Amino acid sequence: MINVRPLSKALAIKASKELNEVPARIPEDIETLREWLLTQKHLKTPLDDQFLITFLRGCKYSIQKAKEKIDLFFTVREEIPELIRNRDPLEKRMSALIKLGCTLTVPNPPGDGGPQIQLIRPGLYNTSEYAVAELFKLNSILCDVMMLEDDNFVISGAIGIMDFTNVTKEHFNRLDAICLKKIAKLNQEAQPSKYLAFHYIHISSQFEEIFNMFKGFMSEENRRRLYVHKNIETLYKYVPKRLLPTEYGGDAGPIQNMIDIFETKVISCRDKLLRWDSYGVDESLRVDKSRSLIEIEKRNIYNI
Repeated sequence: MINVRPLSKALAIKASKELNEVPARIPEDIETLREWLLTQKHLKTPLDDQFLITFLRGCKYSIQKAKEKIDLFFTVREEIPELIRNRDPLEKRMSALIKLGCTLTVPNPPGDGGPQIQLIRPGLYNTSEYAVAELFKLNSILCDVMMLEDDNFVISGAIGIMDFTNVTKEHFNRLDAICLKKIAKLNQEAQPSKYLAFHYIHISSQFEEIFNMFKGFMSEENRRRLYVHKNIETLYKYVPKRLLPTEYGGDAGPIQNMIDIFETKVISCRDKLLRWDSYGVDESLRVDKSRSLIEIEKRNIYNI
């Protein structure tokens, strides 16, 4: 018997219709993918059922695409060790960032089959106390925890909301174009889950410059998923109020409750996050050198 979380009725229907999930076939597909990973000497990855089904779902049950996606996922991450290593949520600085609520998720109502909402509020962190890389590291924690623990994220995707309230020129000056490019690459091509849209609210006068820079790292398809709002009311056309915090005119409850829930969830995944430091790619053991990061960079291909 496989060891995966049971889906709500709404998510099970969506997985069947949109991701080609056939419950009777899941055990065989998981085992096929696991057996292949065991033959890949250059790859060290999790092998548990829940991890493997995440990539199968993200690739609509194409086993070949799932193989390639897992390889790419860990290959690209080797390029950003500063963001995906040493992610202890109980470490003093990271714990403080989590409690600030710079990055959090809005819990979906029980049985809801909709996308997960991710709220990012960079204006909350003090640029004299934290490096922007620490905020990006927190976001990588969010993505990995939700990839492993949240079926709405895996099956229905995510909608990001970035609130620029209290974002200053200094926040923008701290951004690193190279780091932004790496993150865009990871989120666009290597993640098994998809971002359906990204919404920007309470924008500042410096917003356009950084927005244009970030768009430059994105595919045309993903650029079409970006929305800039002059007021909160226009956001409601795209994100239902049931999935928004009280502070944003929604019905999902106060943000502090969401911060507390997110903190509890992340701490419960601490052992997994620390264990992930041991996973990755050893390029010296790779047989197919065409899939190495160097060759991928040369051809500038990240689409799978």
